[in-house]
Amino acid sequence: MALPLAGAPAELLAPVTHDVRRILDPAQLADIKRIKEEVWGEEREFVSEFLRHVLLESPQRMSIYIAYADQDPVACGWIHFAEKGPFASLWGGSTLAGYRKQGFYTALLAVRVQEAIARGKQYLTIDASPMSRPIVEHFGFVKLAESTPCHWHVHTSQ
Repeated sequence: MALPLAGAPAELLAPVTHDVRRILDPAQLADIKRIKEEVWGEEREFVSEFLRHVLLESPQRMSIYIAYADQDPVACGWIHFAEKGPFASLWGGSTLAGYRKQGFYTALLAVRVQEAIARGKQYLTIDASPMSRPIVEHFGFVKLAESTPCHWHVHTSQ
């Protein structure tokens, strides 16, 4: 899915009123790991390791955000900036079940839209899950293609 940022709706350009913080300290990635594991029901250490690597090796490539409710981490998402070209991509959007429909996902979306515009990007892309798709469609994202996630397992024979 993609959104031309010149057509971003006013709601995503308005000041964010939720407590959304950009993560700069790798120690804070434990909050993301906890959110992802609760939302997806499986271990997500690989996500934390990938984000840790980016924070330490090339923090300008990605901005990582966590939304908080009363100091508790309840939602997360990050944005990747292509080194060249007009695109940025959204990843990792997840909200704990007890905090859905309270604007946390939208606040994370708005923060990332605003940063992409500030960095001069013209388009946002997202590989939206069935849960996220209606939300981003509401804000003007259009479907360009469909992907099918899969897990590749290497089997060795003796």
